[in-house]
Amino acid sequence: MPRVWTIPFNKTRAKEAIMVIMGLDLSTHTGLCVVGGKGEVLLLEEIDVGDSIGWDRVLHITSRIMEVHSEFKPDHVVVEDLFVGHASSAIALAQVSLIVQFFFWQEGIAIHKIPATSLKKWLCGSGTAKKELMLMQVYKQFGVTAKNNNEADAIALARLGHCFFTGDDGYTKDQRAKAVELFVPKVKETKKKK
Repeated sequence: MPRVWTIPFNKTRAKEAIMVIMGLDLSTHTGLCVVGGKGEVLLLEEIDVGDSIGWDRVLHITSRIMEVHSEFKPDHVVVEDLFVGHASSAIALAQVSLIVQFFFWQEGIAIHKIPATSLKKWLCGSGTAKKELMLMQVYKQFGVTAKNNNEADAIALARLGHCFFTGDDGYTKDQRAKAVELFVPKVKETKKKK
């Protein structure tokens, strides 16, 4: 059963712990980022699939994610929720997503899905931010140069998880509040019948 955290760690405990968070921008050109307990980037890449297509591409992506898991043993995985812009990539993206989710479920690691618009709003202040702005904000806020939008999204996802799970003071008040909003499900109030 996956571990599910419902509240951020105590700050003192989080700073003493070696926490590892993986951010995944799952697509046919998957961005992958691993950050440590202080928010430092331990790994950043766009998974190279070469000329592979179909199941070969799915195998390349999922195998690399499993290798990185084996090397870094992430405590949490934060994934951009599926958005399919092109029908041609929909099947491959769904296959990758399901295999990755199943793998982490077997490992007992909860996957936290974040809508793309929520990620953009957390990082840039607008849910409709362009890719160029995401790249710029990743560099401006975290000092990391992403080669492309897939890497930028992966960094932002990993750092969003870091913001929530560590309660680190290096984030703005708005970013910490938005992180809690995204990770802690809201309980709907029901009106009592008179």
